[in-house]
Amino acid sequence: MVDFSTNYKLGSLFPRLLDGSFNILLSSDLYLAYEGDQVYVRSIESNEDSQGLLEANLELSSNPVQIPGLSAFLNNWLIPQITAKDQPDSLFNTYLASVISGYVGTPRNNTIEDLLKIGYLGPFSDKAASGEEYWNSPGSAQDELLQQIKNLDNYDPGALWEAYNNDISVISRFDIDSLLQRISNLVDPGSIPDPNLWYPSMLYTYGVEGEDPSYPGPVLMVEPGDNLRLNFQNNIRIGDLSDEQNQQASLISNSTYGNAAGDGLGASNTANYHLHGSHTNPAGFGDNVLSRYTTGQSWTTEIELPEDHGQGSYWYHPHYHPSVNQMVYGGMSGPFQVGDPLSKVKGFENVPRNMAILKTMDLGIDPDTGQAQLTGFDNLGTVVNRMTMVTVNGEYQPIADAGQGGWQSLTLSNQTNQGFYNLSLKHTGKDGKVSNLPLYIYGEDGHQFPTIRAANAGSIGSAGKKLPTGYTQASNLIELAPGKRFDVLFYLPDGETELTSTYSFKQDDTKYSVKNSGSYPDLSSQNTGFGTSTGAGALAYFNVVDGTENPTKKSLDEFVQQSNSLADIQNILPTTLESDYDPEKIPSVNLFSKDSDGDDEWVPIRNRQFNWSKGTLVGPPSEYDQATQDMLDHYSMMNGGKTYEPYTSLPIGKPGIENWMGYDNPFMINDHVFPNGNLTIAQLGTMEEWNNRNWSIGNKNPSKYIGHPFHIHINDYQVKDSDTELDDKRSLEDVTALNSTGYKYYDTASGKILSLDPLKGKFHSIPEALDPSKVDSLSTYGANDQTMRMLFQDYLGTYVFHCHILPHEDAGMMQVITIVENTDSSWIIAAEGFKSDQNGVVLHQAQDFQEIQLDAAELTGQTWERAQSGDLNNDFVQDIVLSSGGGKAGKIYIYDGSALQHGNSVEIASFVPYSKSKLAPWTFIEDFTGDGQRDLLTAGFDSKQDLKDVQLDDLELKAWLPVDDGTKWDEQFNFDPFDSIGFGEDDGLAPVDDLNADQISVAMADANLDNFQDVVISYAVDGGVRVVIIDGAALSLTYQTGQVEGGFFPDQNVLADAIFLDSNLNDISNLVVTSGFNSYAQSALENIVLTTESSVGSYQYTMQLQAGHFIATNVPGSEAALGNGHGGGHGGGHGGGSSSPDPRITNFRNNALPLSLVEEQRLPDSVAAVTPVISAGLGHGGTIVDDYAVVSQGNSANGNRANSDLLINNSQQLVIPLFEIDTVNVDDLTGIVNSDLNSTFDSEQVRERYQLTAASYFAYTGKMLWPSALAEQAAVILGTGSSAKDLVSNLMKNDFYVKEIDALYGAPLKDLAVEDIVDTAYQTLFDRAPTAAELDRWVGEVSSGTDRTLLPQAILQSASGDDQYRVAALSAASQWTALQWGTTAEVAGSFGQGLEGDLDTSNVLDALVGALGSFDSWSEAQNAFDSYSSEALLALIGTPVSKSGFF
Repeated sequence: MVDFSTNYKLGSLFPRLLDGSFNILLSSDLYLAYEGDQVYVRSIESNEDSQGLLEANLELSSNPVQIPGLSAFLNNWLIPQITAKDQPDSLFNTYLASVISGYVGTPRNNTIEDLLKIGYLGPFSDKAASGEEYWNSPGSAQDELLQQIKNLDNYDPGALWEAYNNDISVISRFDIDSLLQRISNLVDPGSIPDPNLWYPSMLYTYGVEGEDPSYPGPVLMVEPGDNLRLNFQNNIRIGDLSDEQNQQASLISNSTYGNAAGDGLGASNTANYHLHGSHTNPAGFGDNVLSRYTTGQSWTTEIELPEDHGQGSYWYHPHYHPSVNQMVYGGMSGPFQVGDPLSKVKGFENVPRNMAILKTMDLGIDPDTGQAQLTGFDNLGTVVNRMTMVTVNGEYQPIADAGQGGWQSLTLSNQTNQGFYNLSLKHTGKDGKVSNLPLYIYGEDGHQFPTIRAANAGSIGSAGKKLPTGYTQASNLIELAPGKRFDVLFYLPDGETELTSTYSFKQDDTKYSVKNSGSYPDLSSQNTGFGTSTGAGALAYFNVVDGTENPTKKSLDEFVQQSNSLADIQNILPTTLESDYDPEKIPSVNLFSKDSDGDDEWVPIRNRQFNWSKGTLVGPPSEYDQATQDMLDHYSMMNGGKTYEPYTSLPIGKPGIENWMGYDNPFMINDHVFPNGNLTIAQLGTMEEWNNRNWSIGNKNPSKYIGHPFHIHINDYQVKDSDTELDDKRSLEDVTALNSTGYKYYDTASGKILSLDPLKGKFHSIPEALDPSKVDSLSTYGANDQTMRMLFQDYLGTYVFHCHILPHEDAGMMQVITIVENTDSSWIIAAEGFKSDQNGVVLHQAQDFQEIQLDAAELTGQTWERAQSGDLNNDFVQDIVLSSGGGKAGKIYIYDGSALQHGNSVEIASFVPYSKSKLAPWTFIEDFTGDGQRDLLTAGFDSKQDLKDVQLDDLELKAWLPVDDGTKWDEQFNFDPFDSIGFGEDDGLAPVDDLNADQISVAMADANLDNFQDVVISYAVDGGVRVVIIDGAALSLTYQTGQVEGGFFPDQNVLADAIFLDSNLNDISNLVVTSGFNSYAQSALENIVLTTESSVGSYQYTMQLQAGHFIATNVPGSEAALGNGHGGGHGGGHGGGSSSPDPRITNFRNNALPLSLVEEQRLPDSVAAVTPVISAGLGHGGTIVDDYAVVSQGNSANGNRANSDLLINNSQQLVIPLFEIDTVNVDDLTGIVNSDLNSTFDSEQVRERYQLTAASYFAYTGKMLWPSALAEQAAVILGTGSSAKDLVSNLMKNDFYVKEIDALYGAPLKDLAVEDIVDTAYQTLFDRAPTAAELDRWVGEVSSGTDRTLLPQAILQSASGDDQYRVAALSAASQWTALQWGTTAEVAGSFGQGLEGDLDTSNVLDALVGALGSFDSWSEAQNAFDSYSSEALLALIGTPVSKSGFF
């Protein structure tokens, strides 16, 4: 245990309770110390080797909150402005004008709802919530309603607000009557024709159990290395509705307009817990933002902070999509402080630590009670931001008595849902002079800077009135994007200082405007009263009496420089280990550093690119995902064959396109909306470089880009080139506004191309923006880049990255990433049917595919039947678990993966989980307890079983935890699934008669993307199989709480229950179910893979829950059919599989998560199990099928198109034999030297087809064929009966290949002399010149009629003698390299998958292979291959870094 020394002096501006006490909860190793008027948080001195614990019972509620200063905001600002009908520039008239200007095109009920907020009482005022078609439809210029809303006599805002009782309480708006109508139709569709729209505006708060709710939540303060245990009770209740009604309410669309609500989505009372910025466990009961807890459910979040955790300011809030935005807006967030970074900064150890937590509220009035009521204003521009109340620490304009002032620390934390603030401290001296105080930043996003930095490069400003003429960053003006935190130092002199937010500044006599962050008023005491851009005043005030005069900037700089000179810094290098951490020092890292030769010291394993866009598609159509293609096809069908043009607005509102896959105003990443798109997979112990490209413009303004705040969970990063922050900070961060400067477009008004280079990053223009005939139709005009690097360490699991403008996140601008074990510490072994002999079990190392022998010989009477691998002892190396059948009982054996890495087979433990059954148990290495550590879960039978007549109702699941360092395992939990599920014999769910042990199988998978591993049970029924998915969250939650309360859905423990009937499944003799990520452009939903064997052969069926629609909207089909407000339901097609139901599948429950078929493949006969794996240096998904490693090269929408239903002869599958893949021998010549130009091959000759295809390409180009092309040519050409010379014909028809051939040979082959072709071919293939006799032979061949373009192929196939050694080495290297790349997308890039590609490394590998040399023995060839594979891996995987460390 590391000792930390916290000496955190609480400042005068700090979150407090209504009684004035500090609103703070401390871990057990901290305490409050009182010294006179000062209060400190200090460390408890202890010699015990124990971790601190912060435990709290927190209630989530929708109860009223009290806001000190509320009456001042209403009485001094909002009410005078909103009731001033006769004042032209009042908020009333500005607001009314904005609504009227947008009337045409806005649904009529939307307009009425907007105007009720300013006292509209005229005709049709009762139609605001009407669900009738007329009121749901857009208004027109001829409407009577339009004339009525223009009549000021129809408004009485004074009467609306005269009921205000001056209380400081704020209550929720529940709109219960409308909600009950929607619930009735949810339960009984059609029971209420045209139910009202539901317009809630709910408060969401954290409160310590037994106390009033807190706004914001309490400050949670811990030290690095502490544990966090938060016991949550979801008590979010809507009025006095029952638990069942509240749970049903979570499935109802929230139709409240604007940025304060859910944009027609559900989950209004469903939550979870996110510790924003923290580096911790993302799964189970950790920082799991994919979990789902609804009213009435309880859970405990348990987080262990590492001792080297960043020190500084964090925050917490719910993060259940799609209700993140409305909950954070409604108040549910709070500060989280880790450690005391200033205690390490000389000269600043004792300065007061202040906090400014920014939150916002839109306010209305409850006419019945006179209380202020939370509301949500529509997206009407600047006017609604002027009407919004901004609070600091839960108060409106708090005044802090800062005593005599002096140096102060201030944590700035933007916990609003979407507001940007440009913060400065304006001081007014006794002489009335106003000046900006110098600011110094010492930390950002929970990470301390190695040295204090002057804030001389902050908010980005644009010069010029309409069109930017230049850019600069402001000094002493800090842009605080949503979710962002800064820790700053400043010197507080005598007098009054106000915390302000301003959107313009003057620098070098030039005025600049901040335009990347929406339209907001300046919030300062100098900008109040009536006017078109005035605001409510400053955010907060510091008062100093009898303090010092304002020091000079020079003296402050000198003091800071002196402190920096004393800083004790630890430089973090690629070789730095977790054990090197020194808590007394400040870490410093530069992920973009160069060595003395100018090369990167940190080399990323891959470069990714993510494109952020608003309501438009910006990638190539070939990269659109299936759901997007389905939407566009439907649009074309419904609109007379029209086609969508990239860069233009999506056709939302056109016939057939009422929204975009559930989102009314979609925001996208790589043209995907959440949860569509591919899963990003990264490995522990690697570094990646990400390029975020910003395409999003505001209001079709070609020069105004939205600075989306990028945020990734768990894993902080370093930015190279931000236009809103300091450069070269040598620390990490977790929120960064995307670069938003630069433009280039054709201006139709002037007839000129207008352009300006960006301040940071690189601007990418598009031809359409320069085309006078197209520019006016565009919704984007180009994009700017921002580059960052991040390391993946410590934690496995699935989490997200997204825009932290939360209305954008909830509108789809989020994608999923999962971190897997590094393949250098992983194993490849089939789930069933793996190789074993008298010496043990054969498996492969997952990174380099080396064959490994595990000395685990079967005991007499026992048979190895099942295998799993995973890290059981937390050493970052996968261990191996084998299950045996026979003997006295089925048994489990655990082997140490770390020992196996060093050539030793060490059994850690063995035990019998089901003493009465001889059947081999199913065993899974998964996190059952939800603590981020892998446990064991088994499935087996709790009674004696007949192998030929298995009793399903005896199936039992058990969870096990290690004892004595894993040498023993204790049963923790058991569950009999069929006790509650049953067999529903009338529905065809009963198993076949005499069900045998080979006709049932069990797997685990996160089927519904909630970070809990679900249990999949499948067995044979008449005509097919039944698939039951038991909710892993329900099992883990029952274990944690001791109560059965459901999981993903309250009071339910089954996610899906379906039967799949197919003629290929009539008489199944063998069934195995596995799971994993094995699809091309794999979605975030894990695949469930069924391997079946019957009289018609073996088949692979890949299935998924069709959960994407529900995950996106939280609205089931019956509610979606009612519409989310204006004109119909949400789109389908989310998640895996087709959006059209497969008639072979019948789903029996949870229609929100139906099981669907993604893909089916015919397999070679007698395949035991298709096993998904993560393999190769790049860590891509694939499968093991017998002895083949298979990597998908396409799907129904992207990549290669399928040419066959046979997996081993399908252009969508790269199929490489694993046996001796790392060995060079005569088998590597199969298909090459035993063939000629006219040779053909059948579908079963996999090795022959692949080796000849790859070798032929090398003969013509001197390069290795990329994976997707290798799979396609081996299947489409050689796999369909075409000959070897047809391979050449294919090359000659492809312009890309022809260029490569011409580059190697110097000219087109048809134009070259035979001698030149032969010489180049011999040098390429054999690393030597041809002999005279050989030249004569090939000249003669051409004279005899052989086309000279076939010479390289013929020379290849003629290899003999010592030349065969090199050809075999080339063949082996080509196969191995193809499997390392996995897909061509990794080499050449893929927009949809976010891959930039790596042509440089591809060229390096080609050069290494070309330089293998010539050999005179197999051993020489093997040595050359071994050298190549080692060098190739180093080139592929980048800089190796510790799997545990500072990141």
